[in-house]
Amino acid sequence: MRKARAAENRAQRLCQSHGLAPGLARQVQVAAIQSVALYGAELWWQGQKDRRVGIQLMINRQARAITGMLKSTPVGPLVREAGLAPAEALLEARQLKYTTRLLSLPENHPAKEVLPVSFREGDQHAQPGEQTPGNRQWAERNNRGRWSLGQHLARQLANILPVDPSGGFESTTQTTSSQFPGQIEMLPGPEALAAAQSLPPELAIWSDGSRLENGKSGAGMSRARNSR
Repeated sequence: MRKARAAENRAQRLCQSHGLAPGLARQVQVAAIQSVALYGAELWWQGQKDRRVGIQLMINRQARAITGMLKSTPVGPLVREAGLAPAEALLEARQLKYTTRLLSLPENHPAKEVLPVSFREGDQHAQPGEQTPGNRQWAERNNRGRWSLGQHLARQLANILPVDPSGGFESTTQTTSSQFPGQIEMLPGPEALAAAQSLPPELAIWSDGSRLENGKSGAGMSRARNSR
């Protein structure tokens, strides 16, 4: 928080010297201060009260700097008027976004292994002994105490899902790029039309417009024989 407080002081001097409008002041506060204070929150946030209180006090100061309101102004309306989110909601949102990014990674990506396998792949069809006993801590309602990062992220996302996550999530597959195996010809308009009209009736044709390198519109055509 020391770095965030230093950035806050610099932003305050900037706003006072240039008289920024509330909208611009908010952009400066979010980009230059919150980004510093919340750096790495995806990894360290697990509901710590001291960190939540410290960030909320920072947000309160930001709201006063944006709106120019007095210190006696109630905090709730002040933060809403400044267009800022409360500390806990801000921290939870960053972690939820991080969890969804992990789930969207390809199956063989090492960062995806941060999440428990019972959360990533589900356990509806798991065989006895296939998953470790502590792999489902995120799903136990009465489990308290310090959790691993993956268990905490899984529990946090599972609590807001409208469906049962025991079925797992669809995984993405990273494919290798390959070249088109056929031959591509770019014919002038009349020749392309004549070639299409001369095709046998058992061929299916699909075409769409395309733009050539010289800026003119050409035609693209692919064909496949009817399997029947």
